[in-house]
Amino acid sequence: HTVKIGGSDGSKSTFSVMSKFVRREVRNLTHVAREKFLDTLQTVYTTSQADGEKMYGPKYRSIERLVSEHLRGAADKECDHWHDDAGVLTHHVAYTLEMEQALQSVSPEVTIPYWDYTIDAYEYSTDWTESKIFNDDWFGMASPDNPDHVLETGRWAYTEVTKGALETSPRNPYGLL
Repeated sequence: HTVKIGGSDGSKSTFSVMSKFVRREVRNLTHVAREKFLDTLQTVYTTSQADGEKMYGPKYRSIERLVSEHLRGAADKECDHWHDDAGVLTHHVAYTLEMEQALQSVSPEVTIPYWDYTIDAYEYSTDWTESKIFNDDWFGMASPDNPDHVLETGRWAYTEVTKGALETSPRNPYGLL
């Protein structure tokens, strides 16, 4: 970023600064920051790649594109390139950065928070469903008895899942992207 400042004596100065983003545990986000993240994530889930690039620029990635990329690297029957050996670290770090940059193309101040599930393991033992992570206004509760395998309540209820990508790529066991 370029910063321009002026002194009381009329002097002017211009200099560059670098901004570093900090990823926080999702429960440590302020309410405003968490809502901004979740709203921005919903944009990535509901805006196509073509429309997103027009509105937000070349770093935008739709969820369809991100999931397709993950499946191309991880769902090959011959070899899981992303989860075997060192691939899990390098690919997932790069993938998280790509997704974060997509979110930042929509809302520049957003970072991807992480979920420290050991907190839930400690606090809730075997009943993680008590965690606020699964509240309807956060990520929602799974609906395991629903034959369509969708969330039935909350902000993510009935979020559509692409049934076949625009390009050839592996599919999950349900034939979905």
